[in-house]
Amino acid sequence: MVRGLVRPITIRRGLLSLLSFLSASAFSSSKKTRPLPLVVSLSQPTNIHTIIISKNENQKQRRPQQQQQQQDKMLVAKVSLKNLIATSTSQYKGIDPLSNKMHCPFVYHDGYSAVPDWPSKHTFPMMKFEKIANALLTTPTPIISSSSTSTSTRIPLVRSRNDFFSPPNFSELPIEDWLDILYNNDINIEKSTSDDGNRDDDNDDDTRDNNESIDNHGNNNSNNFGYRFLRGELTEEECRKIGFREQTHKTGLIERTFLEIAGTILTAQLALKYGIAANLAGGTHHAHPTGGAGYTILNDLAITSKLLTMAAKAKIKKTVNTTTVIAPNNSMNSIIAKFNEDDKKSDTDYTDIDDVKRVLVIDCDVHQGDGTAQYSTSWKEEGFLFTVSIHCESNYPFQKCNSTYDIGLSDHCNDDEYLKQLKYIVNHAIDEIKPNLILYDAGVDVYKYDKLGRIDLSEEYGIRLRDRFVLDKSVSLGIPIAAVVGGGYDKDIDALARRHAILHEECAYIWRKYKLWKK
Repeated sequence: MVRGLVRPITIRRGLLSLLSFLSASAFSSSKKTRPLPLVVSLSQPTNIHTIIISKNENQKQRRPQQQQQQQDKMLVAKVSLKNLIATSTSQYKGIDPLSNKMHCPFVYHDGYSAVPDWPSKHTFPMMKFEKIANALLTTPTPIISSSSTSTSTRIPLVRSRNDFFSPPNFSELPIEDWLDILYNNDINIEKSTSDDGNRDDDNDDDTRDNNESIDNHGNNNSNNFGYRFLRGELTEEECRKIGFREQTHKTGLIERTFLEIAGTILTAQLALKYGIAANLAGGTHHAHPTGGAGYTILNDLAITSKLLTMAAKAKIKKTVNTTTVIAPNNSMNSIIAKFNEDDKKSDTDYTDIDDVKRVLVIDCDVHQGDGTAQYSTSWKEEGFLFTVSIHCESNYPFQKCNSTYDIGLSDHCNDDEYLKQLKYIVNHAIDEIKPNLILYDAGVDVYKYDKLGRIDLSEEYGIRLRDRFVLDKSVSLGIPIAAVVGGGYDKDIDALARRHAILHEECAYIWRKYKLWKK
């Protein structure tokens, strides 16, 4: 409560107004988010310079702590990427890309479609991810010889499920760390993810498994949407906006949401190592900083961009026998020491991400990537996430957001017009942004007969050439590219899965064209 003045004080009108404003500001915020209190003694002559200096001193005192917290996040981001790789063989081990002349690394987890009792008539085809895997394992695919354009043979692109790379199981994911980084919340190093994915058990009050409840960090529910989703506490209206309604609280849906994010992060790491990689899920581009929308809950493209660029800033220096770490405390020093110890034992390191400063999302889903655009805008000062969206202007979302580059196409746009616009905007964006990594959302809802489309692309000309152009452009310039499947809607889920698999066929084509297993 703000107490009234106990006695009159003579002061100039301008100063009185400023004091009133500052005093009101100090007490108007909620309990957990209020700024440091501004104390003005009215028993002594008040000087405006004294007030301003006091406020500046408070800010100076807080700055080292804020810098330390930021460094904590960078280090935790880097360590979490290492841990993701270390536990990523829990389901499928993945064929060694350096001995695989058929295709680039593909990422898949059985949990992508593992939502029991999913409504058979629901618009969102939950089973399509499993069907994509089956299509790659069973559909005979033309294999083009690297020295000729003639078809040499037709065999399934993927020989075994063990050829897929797989993100860790849900219980092994550092979900709390990722959400802390996404929402820019303080990270408690004592609780940070250890090398085996479990929490420090020294304090029962602070120990919690990733799939148990997580406390809100702050009191702004919208800013902590991800934590509340993890606990199954979203409101009915939030579930309605997402489109999954009562399904949103199901354990299977919660787990597959985070598995999908982990898959995209892993795909990006593999792309950074080998030049190109593709997830069999991902592309949740409508999810925005304060909620989900359009069958997407958390934005895997934004989370991946934030995690990789923040990890790239981590100041870790390695030597032969010792480790020099710019770290705030002994806990983080021990985490980094373990990081380097494991690194010496591993033949494969996917965490060489020090050059990831600018990420370009190329979004070719028929719907604008409005959620990713909002993340890009909110992180504009940090300058690491840029977005291209080429979409149907009249389609969802009906209130568009500003991407870095937007092209809104008219209804029934054909193959030739689409490819013309695509080449223009992609060339322009890459020339201006000069990205270190491209995330490619290859939605197939641009297909002529997609139930949520409105654009008239064909499969074998429009969609295939679209994918080939984006992938080839990136690899030819030496820019790593990680692809995700994006949207696609069809009552015939097998046909839809084969349509999505065009992306993976084209990734394989580029892999063989440039013989990336040799590089």
